[in-house]
Formats: sequence, structure tokens, C-alpha cells
Amino acid sequence: MRLTRREFIKGVGVAAASWVLLRCRALPSQGDSPRGELRSVWMRLDWLAEQSTGDDWERGNQARQDLVAQHRVALDELVSVGEL
Repeated sequence: MRLTRREFIKGVGVAAASWVLLRCRALPSQGDSPRGELRSVWMRLDWLAEQSTGDDWERGNQARQDLVAQHRVALDELVSVGEL
């Protein structure tokens, strides 16, 4: 039994809405490569946003400094292996 165009589009819409509602996203790379480390830092920007909200300025600032330090280490590794 073939799907009609309308049924197909409806199925795609339901799947897309489910992904949005469940906040599905690609998992960070589990590799130990410098690029994987750099990607994991960028994937934590939502965590930084959570830490930066509210009245606790010091917690948000510390989270930002931690991410900047991790980012700098990953970039330094990429430079040392000649990828940047």
C-alpha cells in the first residue's frame, strides 16, 4: 500500500514536531580528538546560558571562564597538530 502525498507530508510534520518537542539533537562526539573537544565546548553553550541566568553573576562568569579555557586548550591542540 502506497502512501499518498498528503499522508507522507503529515508523517514528516509529526516527526519534525516530535523532535522539536522532545528537544532531540545530535549527541556530541565522544572522540578524544581536538576537534571533538572543540565541538563539545560549543555544544555546551546552552549550559552556559542556564548558568548565566538569574541573580548569581559569579556562577555565570565562572562557567564562561571555564568554557573559554576549554576552548583555548582545544584550539591550542589543533594548532600544535597543524590543523589550524
